Amino acid sequence: MEAVMLILERKDDETVLIYPSPNIAPDMTVAELFSQPIKIKAHCDESKVKVSIDVPPAFTVVRDELETA
Repeated sequence: MEAVMLILERKDDETVLIYPSPNIAPDMTVAELFSQPIKIKAHCDESKVKVSIDVPPAFTVVRDELETA
């Protein structure tokens, strides 16, 4: 499966959550889960940080405010 990329702008103290997707096989091992790397790249601006997160399809990436809303 192909990796998924998400690009976000984050301000001071804003959070991003990365966790296993709910649709992964329940018998998937940790080695299988992390067989592809998670790549995070940041670009800093005056008051914001642009974060690009490239994850395997076995992971979900969510802005914290959407998860806790």
